[in-house]
Amino acid sequence: MTLVNQAGKYIFAGAGLSAGRSLWYNFKKNWQVYLIIFAIVGSVCFPYLGARNMIKGHKKRGFFKTIFVTIIGNSLLIITGGVFFVIEYAMIIGVLDLKVASDLTTVLTNVAYAVVVLCSIGFLVGFFQRSKRLLAFRIESENEDFMEQHKFKETGTDDITHYDFNDTPLRLLEMQKDRISFMVVGERGKRAFINMDNDGKFLEYIPAA
Repeated sequence: MTLVNQAGKYIFAGAGLSAGRSLWYNFKKNWQVYLIIFAIVGSVCFPYLGARNMIKGHKKRGFFKTIFVTIIGNSLLIITGGVFFVIEYAMIIGVLDLKVASDLTTVLTNVAYAVVVLCSIGFLVGFFQRSKRLLAFRIESENEDFMEQHKFKETGTDDITHYDFNDTPLRLLEMQKDRISFMVVGERGKRAFINMDNDGKFLEYIPAA
């Protein structure tokens, strides 16, 4: 590394350190404001995301993962959003000492309404996403089975990207709507193809002739 590059790296590192210190000082000075902002964002996003994630459809999971991640995890996300709503409501309208039953009832009622509305939106969005996501996961799984059945191997390199069942070295050329094209490495003009349907499901492999 040249001296100029070293100097530039030092200057940028110093600038980053200075910016980090300024940000930390600003946070300590105005932590209440940041808490309100975080509570507002969390109160809106968490119930929506929790409800959407619960219903939008996922890859096949085991029983315990479904219970703990899909159901319990997203339920906790919704509850956390409700807690943020309480904090936000209390800090904004000044109801910091909830000793009066009517005040507590008003806060919890408004929070419940807000959470229900956001969860309803999340459930609705998740419902409309569900069929496409489940179809995509199913096709992905079937395509993985197709690759195994046809003994396709991926190399992770750019020159030779795949080997087919004959150990023919292939290089991925392009992916079109209805087919994937490969070039046979070392043999000019030879091509191999995987035909697909409109949803991207692999139908057949056509080796190079």
